Amino acid sequence: MQYYPFDSRNILYREKIGALAEGETLRLSLILHNDACVYSAYLQIRRDDEQDFSEVYLTSGEPLENYRYYNCEVTLGTGLYWYRFRYTSLYGEFFVTRQGESLGVVSS
Repeated sequence: MQYYPFDSRNILYREKIGALAEGETLRLSLILHNDACVYSAYLQIRRDDEQDFSEVYLTSGEPLENYRYYNCEVTLGTGLYWYRFRYTSLYGEFFVTRQGESLGVVSS
C-alpha cells in the first residue's frame, strides 16, 4: 500500500476540495504512521499577502491499524492561503509539504 501523510485532493485528508467561500470551515487531517512516535502536530497556515505562518494544533484521533489521524478545523477569510504541516517526534521536527499536484511528503 502506498502511503502519503496528506493528499489535498482526497476527502480523507481534506474534507472539501477546491476553493472555499469566505467564513467556510475546512477540516484537514494528517495521517502518520505509529512508528513516527509523534509528540505533537500542527497546521501552519498563512494568507498569500502575509509573511509568517500561524499554527493550529492538530488533535490526535483514534488509531487506524498502524496509523493515527491528526485533525483540525479552520475558518478562513477572503484571500489565497498557503499551508503545510509540522510535527515533533522522538526523532526530531518534521514538515509535511506538498510535492507535485497534491501529495504531501515528509522533510526535515
